[in-house]
Amino acid sequence: MVQPMLPMDPSRQTLHNNHPTQFISLLLKRAVAGGFAGTCSAIVGHPFDTVKVTMQIDNKLWRNYERQSGPLKHEIRGQRGLISPHRFKHLGITLKCAAQILRNEGVFAFYKGMLFPLLSSVPWTAATFAGYTVGEQLFESISALPPGQFSNKKFLIGGFAAGFFSSFIACPIDRVKCLLQAQTKSRFNSSVRYKGPFHCALQVYKHEGFFYGNYKGFGITLWRRIPNFGIYFIVYENTKEICRKRRHSSKSSGAEILLAGGMGGTTACIFSIAPDTIKTRVQTAQPGQYPRGMRSVIKEMIHRGEPATTLFRGLPPALIRTFPASAMYMFSYELVMKYLHNESHLPR
Repeated sequence: MVQPMLPMDPSRQTLHNNHPTQFISLLLKRAVAGGFAGTCSAIVGHPFDTVKVTMQIDNKLWRNYERQSGPLKHEIRGQRGLISPHRFKHLGITLKCAAQILRNEGVFAFYKGMLFPLLSSVPWTAATFAGYTVGEQLFESISALPPGQFSNKKFLIGGFAAGFFSSFIACPIDRVKCLLQAQTKSRFNSSVRYKGPFHCALQVYKHEGFFYGNYKGFGITLWRRIPNFGIYFIVYENTKEICRKRRHSSKSSGAEILLAGGMGGTTACIFSIAPDTIKTRVQTAQPGQYPRGMRSVIKEMIHRGEPATTLFRGLPPALIRTFPASAMYMFSYELVMKYLHNESHLPR
């Protein structure tokens, strides 16, 4: 007896019978939904991202904090108890960093560098979901997997493809964003090198050229984004699947999508923060400071005697940012897909 097929979630809809028209239609729908989701996510998460970038590059902030609360090495050696004050050191620096930005530059400083990623969030998030669709379809074609069937391998390959294709757009955007976030302007000194995202992009092109200027740190961007999205989509889809099975339902509720999006983003963030720290240093460095990119950064860290925990600078604000931003990211995506399809796994 043939089992009846359950209604398919829009996010799992893939190409049927290798029909190119259906594939292009799905590709465009996911790209539109992804572009809208990226805009919503950027608005929610940018202030936390500004704090994260500041923590990753401001060594003076860390030295000042260590003078007040003890050296960072104590966090690694000794005092490993559950109530050790050194357990909260990164959280303390996060709050101090946020307070410093607010005190010196004002509340709008948390949104510096936001215009460019906000405007460009549409193409790079569209590229993310378009890449995911291509990777997903490629896996189904090779493995002869039925369309819409749950498969962690499919989610992984789709995530890898999403990270690869989106890196070509995300790298130039991250370069401009990080440069703008790294420059400081106080109430007493209003002089800054870059007057805005477009001025920054023009200066980068003028002094460093198109390819080297825009794609500085491209290798580390790939290393960060490819596994990041593989982990992201696996955790996201599995969280939704667990929630659906608990309710014996074929569709996910809005709350479950928010939870799954937040869990996927948070898990991926933990694994990607180290390459993200290296990427930030490379992209904000002076020309010629890190001639070999990631290897030069690591060599400098060893030479300075910086602990391994340096690579995890900015993790608290990144985690605080990632959960709501990722939850909004996937919820917005599924919401748009709801109106682009006759069926949805958001409740009607």
